[in-house]
Order: sequence, then C-alpha cells, then structure tokens
Amino acid sequence: MQRRQDLPDEAFWSPADAVRLLRKGKVAALSYKWQGPFNSSRGGGDQPDGKRFHLDVILAYYRQGNRATARPALMWDFAAVPQHNPVTGEKRSEAENGVFKAGLYVMSNAYASPRVLVLQHRRIPIKLEQELNNDFDGKPPADRLDLIPYAGKHCRSGWCTSESACALLMTGGGGHAYELGVGKAPVAYGRLPSVQEMVALFEHESTRFIGRADLDVVSLGYLELRAKLEAYDKEHVSKFTLVVDYFMTSSDKHAGKARVDYCCTILVVLPLISLGAGIVFMVVGESVIYFMICVFLGLFVPIVALIPLHLTSRILRAHIAAAFGYGSRDSLEYTFHCSLRKPPFRFRQRTAPLLIEGAIPSESGVELAIPACFLPRDMEQAVPIRREGASATTARARGIVSQLT
Repeated sequence: MQRRQDLPDEAFWSPADAVRLLRKGKVAALSYKWQGPFNSSRGGGDQPDGKRFHLDVILAYYRQGNRATARPALMWDFAAVPQHNPVTGEKRSEAENGVFKAGLYVMSNAYASPRVLVLQHRRIPIKLEQELNNDFDGKPPADRLDLIPYAGKHCRSGWCTSESACALLMTGGGGHAYELGVGKAPVAYGRLPSVQEMVALFEHESTRFIGRADLDVVSLGYLELRAKLEAYDKEHVSKFTLVVDYFMTSSDKHAGKARVDYCCTILVVLPLISLGAGIVFMVVGESVIYFMICVFLGLFVPIVALIPLHLTSRILRAHIAAAFGYGSRDSLEYTFHCSLRKPPFRFRQRTAPLLIEGAIPSESGVELAIPACFLPRDMEQAVPIRREGASATTARARGIVSQLT
C-alpha cells in the first residue's frame, strides 16, 4: 500500500461522491495494527504494511460476493492523510501537515459512525504472534513495535484501543464492525467503559504508544468525541425514543414480558377481536360491509401499531433493513432472536454523563477490568490489570475533561 502522496488520482473518491456514499452507508473504515518497517525512530516515515499482510486480507474480503459494490469506499489511514516518506524519510510539507492534522482530528468519527462498517484486522503475522507469546510472554520489549498486538492480555496497541473504543460508543443506531479473517463472527464489544476506566486504560503501561504525544492526542480525541455524542443524544434523542429502544433491546425480564404482552395483544388479540366483531356483524346484522371493515382493521391495526416503533428507533430500522436484505449483512450485530423474551435487537450502550464524580480509590494495586473488546478473541473473561497511583489517573481524567469544558 502506498502513502496518499504516491497514489494516483483514481484511487480517491471526490468529496461529493464520498458524502453521497457515506449517506448511503457504503463506506468502510480499516482498523489494524501497523506492521512496519518502522523508520520513525531514525527520522523517517513508517510503512504500516510492508509485507502486504493486511492488504491481502482486505483484498480477499472485497473479492467475496457484492462487497466491492456494497462498500466501495474504504478509509485506510495511510492512504487517507499525507504521510512521511517511509523510504527516503522525507517529511510532510507544511501544507500536507495541515491536511494530516485536519484528517486526524475527524478520523475517529468514522469508527463511531452508524453509517460506517469498521473492518477490524486484529491479527499480526503468525510468526510474530508465536514470538510474542513464546519468547516474551505477551510483553514485547519497547524496541519491538512489530510485536505489539491489536489487542492483548498484557499488551495492546494504543491506536487500535482508541479505534475499538470509538466503535464501542455506537452512535445513533449502533456502530458495527466486521473482523477480517474471521468471517461473520460477532464483535465482542462488551460493556461501555466509564471515562475514568478509559483514561486509566490509555495511561496504563500495557497500552503502547510510540510517544507521549500520541497518547495525549488519542486520550483527548476520544473524550472529545464521547462528549459530542452525549451532547447530541441529549439534544436530539427524545424520551419516547429511549423508551422504544429500551423496549426493543433490553434483556431485562420486565422488558421481555412487556414485549411478549405487546406483540400478543397487537398481533393476535386485536385481530381476533376484529374478526369476531366482523362475524357478529355478518351473522346478526347480515352486513358484509361491516365484516370487511372489521377484517381490514384486524390486519391494519397491527401494522399501524408497529409504525411508531419503526419510525422512532434507528436501531430497529437498521435491524429490519439487514433482516430483509436491503441493508448491510456484514455484521452479526443486526440479527434477530426467535424468542421475544431475549432482546430481538442489539442494545445500544448509552454513554454515562461525561463527569468525573468521586475519585478512583488511590490505594496501590487497584484492579481495572479490561473490557472484552480490548482482549484477544479467545479470551472469554475480562482480565484485571493492576495499576498504581490511581489518584494521579483521576487527576489526569479531570484535567482532560476540563480542557473540553
């Protein structure tokens, strides 16, 4: 893969076409661990995929079915914004730096967008995985950037952690992702971490960044995006929408009972009552017209009763689109349960208010559970990591939030 400056014009969509494709949900964004060679430590630029490890997997994905037409636009960071030359070490020009910073500022929006499919390639080459686990027990030395995994028990990429965290926010209707090389495997989002937990995760030594500047950019960018989404929810999401989303997505037993009662009433009881009334009218009053009206109402009322749910909840619309084949089926996020007692649709995690209320306990040895989305696929349980000086982490979280406000 070539950097943006070296790609031909036909590799890019025009801004107008990009907007059109985004509105139609035809855009994908790649989330992956850069593989090198890494030349930044010697004053040059880095090459994220020098041996085509990621490119071959992406091509295999796009060569299946109608994916090339379903998601024809792909955001790949190395090709999307100007880069230093990975061969000669030539730096970006001042103008290119401006484009780079502007692109970096909004890039996280793509991973959180409900219209963008996040293509996650969570693997590193097999030989490197074996070396990481056998020789270093999952904890690579600082000078082995190629051994840092996308997600790991003892170590993980800081940028990949940020991209997963943005997808976890699941903006209006739910972000969705597809894991390259795995197939239609459900992406383990897990629970939505609190602001304090995310700051602690970014700060922890097991989350690897090339430098402190990258850490600051990622932390502030994530929290700023999260604050914007919360503000958007507060302004645009009505209480009725919240009730509908809860009704259709909650696994709470009361919500499950309510779904069963509602569907039985709307889809069974009301049609039977209407049909019974029509029969009575036809037998007693010998009125075929009234009978036809009752039959029509029996069929029409359930549809009318379900329309408010469909119009109100973007989650519901996305699921219906996927189920009936006119929406993306790349992600198993949009699937139905046969039982109404289970939530028929994936629950969109509502973000907690962006406030630092109370301090994280300052005693050493406080454990922070890593959400499943930041762990390797084969790890079923969240693994606690120990962090020292939690009070300092809390202070930093307050500092970042103060910058936003």
